[in-house]
Amino acid sequence: MGNASGSTLMRKLDAGDLAGAAEQFLLWDKAGGKVMLGLKRRRTAERALFLGKAGAEAVAIGQAVQA
Repeated sequence: MGNASGSTLMRKLDAGDLAGAAEQFLLWDKAGGKVMLGLKRRRTAERALFLGKAGAEAVAIGQAVQA
């Protein structure tokens, strides 16, 4: 799982803190130290899926994210 294996996200998941884990998705939006809009949208959509939103709804939530 690469960088995620020792991440706060994984520690929160392992501890059963699903709400805390969901918030961690939003922190994984950088490449080369810069926030990338595409990653920001993707992580927002992934968070929505994690929280139980349907696929199309999660995609729409991700696409609504602005820079």
